[in-house]
Amino acid sequence: MRLRGDQNGGGEAVGSGLQPASLNPFLTSEMPHPGFATTNVEIEEIPLLEVTIQSALTFLAHWESLRQGRLAPSWSEFDLLALGTEPVSRMMVVDVLTDPLRLKYRFWGTANVKVKGVEMTGRFVEDFPGRRAAIATEEYHRVISEQRPMAFLDRLVLPGASGGRFSSRAAFDQVILRLPLSDDGHQINHVISLANWERHGPS
Repeated sequence: MRLRGDQNGGGEAVGSGLQPASLNPFLTSEMPHPGFATTNVEIEEIPLLEVTIQSALTFLAHWESLRQGRLAPSWSEFDLLALGTEPVSRMMVVDVLTDPLRLKYRFWGTANVKVKGVEMTGRFVEDFPGRRAAIATEEYHRVISEQRPMAFLDRLVLPGASGGRFSSRAAFDQVILRLPLSDDGHQINHVISLANWERHGPS
């Protein structure tokens, strides 16, 4: 897979079928997951210093290396192939539209499709099913207004898999790192995110 920004804010994704090994037991071709939902009502920010997931730390370090003392790097500077194909499958990129403020997914990695059962590329954040849309929107608004990288913890559930068919519901934590991008060094034009999941078993 290749995801690279261009001068017009465009992106290109090549390749598919990637999925995090920790979620293999409940990733199947039976989509969508009608039981996917978030269980937290309010957002929960995690201090960046408390994030210990290696792929998230590498993601943040890459962002910092491109920033070079500026507010944020631009989308056109990103070539995520350097981060590895598996992390890219868990990434999301939103365009920040103004007048009015709206958030549109430019890229929605394949692992997000497999876990959450919905393809959001080309759609607005507000179109995500259920109350997850409101929580994600608030997270994005925080990153945009505060103009800084942020990490959040969400508790999610989706149907568990048994014998190739969904039965019990499995709970997992989503630690998501959201990083601002700026084309002009003043305004946030895009937000790029990396999701990390940890399963907790049936609930």
